[in-house]
Amino acid sequence: MSSYDLVILLRSDGTFCEELEEPDWQTKITGRYKKIKEGYFLEYMDSSVENDTITIEEDKEGYTSIYYGGTQMVKMDVANKVPSGFYKYSSASSSGGMGTGLIYVGTQRFEGYNFYDNGTFDRNSTGGVMVSGGGDGGGGIGGGSNSESSSSGKYTIKNGLLTLFNRDGSIEKHSFFYDADGGEDFMVALDGSIFFYEENEQLKSGEIHKNPDPVQPKIEPSTSDVTSAINVLQSVKTTHGGQAIDALKTLKAEVVISGMNFKVLLDNERHYIRLESLEPSFPYIEQLEGNSGWTYQNNSYNEMPAERINEMKLTFISGILGLQKKVLDKTKILETLEGGENLNLISAQISNEKTGYIINTLNNSLSATIIIKEDQKEVTYLSDFKMVGDLFLPYKETTVTNETTIEVFYKSYILNPTFTVAEWSKKR
Repeated sequence: MSSYDLVILLRSDGTFCEELEEPDWQTKITGRYKKIKEGYFLEYMDSSVENDTITIEEDKEGYTSIYYGGTQMVKMDVANKVPSGFYKYSSASSSGGMGTGLIYVGTQRFEGYNFYDNGTFDRNSTGGVMVSGGGDGGGGIGGGSNSESSSSGKYTIKNGLLTLFNRDGSIEKHSFFYDADGGEDFMVALDGSIFFYEENEQLKSGEIHKNPDPVQPKIEPSTSDVTSAINVLQSVKTTHGGQAIDALKTLKAEVVISGMNFKVLLDNERHYIRLESLEPSFPYIEQLEGNSGWTYQNNSYNEMPAERINEMKLTFISGILGLQKKVLDKTKILETLEGGENLNLISAQISNEKTGYIINTLNNSLSATIIIKEDQKEVTYLSDFKMVGDLFLPYKETTVTNETTIEVFYKSYILNPTFTVAEWSKKR
């Protein structure tokens, strides 16, 4: 998926809806809420979802802050007008498969609207699944469901229902809310995604204006005793398989991301990785071969960009493979931090690369792994652990950055398979 934005509609009848991208958002009920001293208590219809609270705080100067889901919220108006101007949305994310260090698949989406006072609009968008190098898209190779589109026409707006009448005769209906008091940081919520307003900005043909890269927080210096960190990692290693991690020479897996199936081959001895699409409509292969690599797309072979090669090589020093003896022996602990909720963080350096681990101290297991690039970090949360042979591996990974979230689901693992030459060969 492309983005993780949190937008909730509270109705006067005590119901609320969080699925504002759905066609029936006007009547759809996610749950019910009631006013409490702290703000609003949310009770979900789905019993598997934990109830939550929207907290409202007022400071001494009378300024009100709203918090929900760990995020500061902005109150928006139900729209009966669309302020003219340009609205942009952009997201780009990547998943390094940090639990096992297998894949680096991403999604991207860029979209922009111009709304005019005469009731007309125009729009441009690009997006899709990509197998790419570089968190900023540099050296990336687009693929999968990549698409570009543009449209224009007329629009109407009433009680938050935005109707677009496209010139090709099609009609679209969207939810639309806006922050009337946002000033320079004016935002709107369209189908539950946040778009930023830019006055008098014109959409150039085929061009989408991207948001600047988010500023990620730096890890603060440790005040803990770093000499014990290696012992902690050794305990984590024991939890996830101990010597079986050292014995992991080869691995085969099938994964699903954004509805697309991929096969992954990993040779830990030769430092080979092959990522191959299993989708007939998307023939794609990406293969690392030590310090070099190649890609196959659109019936054409190309050399793998150097940036992408360096990313894929991180596979062998991070995640589960980062707990191998040959890696731990070269690991320099940078800092340790004691967090809340029984979680500790260890950041480390192997050669010139920085990685990190978030440890569940109750059972000495991996809760998340971190990759640090140019003082920015991606955190991949690990869940749905199962025993695979003698290894304790995640079947779900959720990678979170400042602007997006992406999920990877593992369908199967095969440990230490014997590969044939044909499995690493180029297509004919």
